[in-house]
Amino acid sequence: MKRKLFYLNGIVLVLLFASNGCKRTEYDRMKSFVDAIPVVNTHSHQGDPWKKRYNCFDSGLYLHADLISTGMTEYSDSMEMLHNPEAYWDHTEKYLRFNRTTSYYTQFSYNYQVLYGLDHPYITKSDFLEYSEQMDQNFKHYDDWLDHVYEKCNIEVIFSDRLWQAFDPDFDPDHFRYVFRFDQLVLEAPAAALQNRVQNVQALDLLEMDNIPITDLQSYIDYIDLVLDKVVQNKAVAFKMGLAYHRSLDFETVDASLAQKVFLQDKFSDTDKTLVQDYMVSHIARKAGEFGIPVQIHTGYLHGNRNILDRGYPMNLIPLLRSNPKTQFVLFHGAFPWTGECMVLAKNYPNVILDLVWLPQLSRTAAIRALHEILDCVPYNKICWGGDTGNIDDAAGSLELGREVVAITLAERIEYGWATREVAEDIARRIFRENAIEIYNLSK
Repeated sequence: MKRKLFYLNGIVLVLLFASNGCKRTEYDRMKSFVDAIPVVNTHSHQGDPWKKRYNCFDSGLYLHADLISTGMTEYSDSMEMLHNPEAYWDHTEKYLRFNRTTSYYTQFSYNYQVLYGLDHPYITKSDFLEYSEQMDQNFKHYDDWLDHVYEKCNIEVIFSDRLWQAFDPDFDPDHFRYVFRFDQLVLEAPAAALQNRVQNVQALDLLEMDNIPITDLQSYIDYIDLVLDKVVQNKAVAFKMGLAYHRSLDFETVDASLAQKVFLQDKFSDTDKTLVQDYMVSHIARKAGEFGIPVQIHTGYLHGNRNILDRGYPMNLIPLLRSNPKTQFVLFHGAFPWTGECMVLAKNYPNVILDLVWLPQLSRTAAIRALHEILDCVPYNKICWGGDTGNIDDAAGSLELGREVVAITLAERIEYGWATREVAEDIARRIFRENAIEIYNLSK
């Protein structure tokens, strides 16, 4: 009898040990749930591959900026190594090692962990050469590779802001949704006024016109309206503004009579150019509200190196937000490093939405901290996620990092007792899918 009880107790202990050993953490549960959500990626610069040969650093656009920050000599188009993966690696390796802690590097590593079987956090030379060859072959059959990655990563659709072909909506509707980048309409207004005609060949092609005379302010506004009508007809889901790369986000409200007076001048000072641009931005924002099309705005940090960083300061947007209450404005990137300013704008203005796009790549810990603060401050039907990448390999790594950030944040809130699992799962579905469907009218 004692031997039988001992045997039974042993089985119970084994089962208990096995149960405890297999017990999943809150993060594991939440990460599994997040992975199962079909994703609507609200921002990328995806398009057809354009190079003849690819290597892994073609999925390291952001990491490249950190390498320059480390002190690496910038790549030149004349460098032979750009066509030789081994020479490419040798030029980069001594700088790469100092970036193994950055979130740019993390996303870079995740690209190859998710898609190519990398089973350790840091890429070696042999990894680089092997995956470069695989990547080059995959990109030769890009449509098939897109299908594979979409299925593997549970991606439903990706929004594409093709800033280099902003006026071309005709591309791969099976995988992407068109976002119209309107920066050129704003920046080219002074030149069109001085030359009395539209010079943007892409815009003329879109409108199927050979020439558009510009004689006064209204003629340029009419041209803008033709373009906006056309892109909306071509199912643009959003308008995108990246003007922080060119100027401050401080857009003043400009009276039409003053704009007309400046527009008719024979020359433009920098102040005159800014005034005319401000008027165009206000007009496009107002038209977006009439169309029911959200306006996505780059705020905060600027990609690359040696930028004028304060151009992206989000509080400068207040006049634009206040004067266009019927327009939905989606503020990108958490306005890093001004994440607090960004979230109070969303808290204060019903027409302001936040997108975590790119923030996890800029800083994983800042993204976790910011998401906690956003959830404390802002209703969670106003949060989206985008990847902000240029090819599908990058999109996979970006998504993995974004999922990790959201899963960590929500798991912590469950553990702290700040959210039930039911609410946390609702938040995750909202961030990665449902908010985007509602905000961008994708169900129509």
